[in-house]
Amino acid sequence: MGIAINFSGVWKDVADVKVNVSGIWKQVQAVYANVGGVWKGVWGWFAKNSMPAARYGLAAAAPGNGKFYAVGGSGGTSANTEYDPSTNTWTTKASMSKARYGLAAAAPGNGKFYAVGGYSGGYLATNEEYDPATNTWVTKVPMPTARNWLAAAAPGNGRLYAVGGYSGTYLATNEEYIP
Repeated sequence: MGIAINFSGVWKDVADVKVNVSGIWKQVQAVYANVGGVWKGVWGWFAKNSMPAARYGLAAAAPGNGKFYAVGGSGGTSANTEYDPSTNTWTTKASMSKARYGLAAAAPGNGKFYAVGGYSGGYLATNEEYDPATNTWVTKVPMPTARNWLAAAAPGNGRLYAVGGYSGTYLATNEEYIP
């Protein structure tokens, strides 16, 4: 969502919003609007409820149900927590079967998401499918290349791509998975 300002009857997009405070122009971090008597954030970054536990090296995916899921991380946890933006709440869900960090996740449009790769005592080729409707994980065909610190993407063609990563050396690998 961008910000537009009306200049002499012509609406123009504003990429860099600043306000004048006591003669000093300052960068705006967020913009709020009064919608039906309630002030709501409409542009910028806004603090929301934190995850139940701090983690790094985790992955996140949004399978199309209006929520997103944060999985794995922090030296090898199997945690799976669901965030609901409509209520600003976190809920603990079924854990992955394989604890790991440095993994990736993506949702190819089938209502599920996949957690791939990672590290847990060694580089992993693990591929797990999570179904939010049943709160269950199913182990799927592993990736051909075991690795961590990879990226995953689902570009809308029903497929998942695992790209790059590390397995003792940096990788340029690109592998496609068809669920």
